[in-house]
Amino acid sequence: MEDLLSLVPPIVFLVSLRRVSRPPSPEHPYGHHRAIASAHLASAVALLAMGAFMVVDSGMGLVKAEHPPIGTYHLFGQTVWAGWLMIAAMVYTGIGPVILGHLKKPLAEKLHDKVLWADAEMNAADWRTAGAAIIGILGIGVGWWWADAVLTAANGPAWVGSAAVRVRDQGHLLHAEVFVVPSAPVELADLEALVDTIQGLDWKLNDVVVVPVSRLPDAVRATPAAG
Repeated sequence: MEDLLSLVPPIVFLVSLRRVSRPPSPEHPYGHHRAIASAHLASAVALLAMGAFMVVDSGMGLVKAEHPPIGTYHLFGQTVWAGWLMIAAMVYTGIGPVILGHLKKPLAEKLHDKVLWADAEMNAADWRTAGAAIIGILGIGVGWWWADAVLTAANGPAWVGSAAVRVRDQGHLLHAEVFVVPSAPVELADLEALVDTIQGLDWKLNDVVVVPVSRLPDAVRATPAAG
């Protein structure tokens, strides 16, 4: 279940990128950048579902007092506890998510992409899951049947964090409406130069509108002019 949910963020990331790349049309004159919002929602639901599943599944195991059995294998003529093989598999599968998660997060910040960030968080969750599973297996080996369920349940909520958005975005790009109260008469060339200056601040400021007004709208915070 966890592996299936971990595939959701990268899939919706790729699908949304394909949608965003479509040119504007009469039905969508501002392009398809808002398609990223659907990917944001899908990624958030996947993270929440993954954490909730682990908490509920582990909680049911504790309530039912389930004793997970770990048997033995005959390997090269020797009897080997299966837990050692499980731990080796967990260590092997836990290396990749650690590397991928650390590589994706800086890219997600640079691209202003919450979907890629959610995918990186899912990779971190996979790494924590592997670590908790190793400790749980060792706990079962010494007779602590509840170790695996407790550690898995404790690991679940760590993936469901909180998020705050201070700007209104359109996916990868930002839309800005700039209301300006001129201190002197302005020409069209002045407004166009101001738009170019604002867009030059960051590549994400792709859609900028400068509106000269005599009085700032009440909903817009005034910024005093420099100098």
